[in-house]
Amino acid sequence: MYVVVENTPGYLPDSDPAEFDTYEDATGYVAFLVEELREAGYVCLPDGAGGYECEFPDAPYDLGRVIELTELSTV
Repeated sequence: MYVVVENTPGYLPDSDPAEFDTYEDATGYVAFLVEELREAGYVCLPDGAGGYECEFPDAPYDLGRVIELTELSTV
């Protein structure tokens, strides 16, 4: 199972994580979130772990958004 969380760094997420059974579904949702943020004016760069770090360049005090993709172990 995979979860995707979008939030402001240092703050709790605004909603529960989105859960997906497949990696493909999870990455598709990540792409959707990135596109929404880019349309709102954010610059989003991959974090190297499947997620993204997004900054709003015209607002120096904006903390940005983070999108995290995590695989949950089924132990």
